[in-house]
Amino acid sequence: MPYNVGIKQNSLEKRSALFPNPANGDFTIAIPELTFGQKIKIAIFDITGREVLNEIRHLEGTSEIKMNVVLLSGTYLVKVEFEDGSFDMHRLIMSK
Repeated sequence: MPYNVGIKQNSLEKRSALFPNPANGDFTIAIPELTFGQKIKIAIFDITGREVLNEIRHLEGTSEIKMNVVLLSGTYLVKVEFEDGSFDMHRLIMSK
């Protein structure tokens, strides 16, 4: 008999996609199965774990979030957090 210990299971399947990668500052986060009007929290971290961007976007009439950021060349982690608390992590390579 399985026991529930109150820990939320996170699926290995991503609910979002990030492209193009590598990027030069402009990239898109696509969330095809999202209900319109939901809030999406986007955070970008540098390779040391320092948060360099944190913003909330509302999806209205589209399933894509267009991003335009000014970051130094390098590797970053992009966290896409959904209203239910689940999230996807993407590695983003910035090249100028």
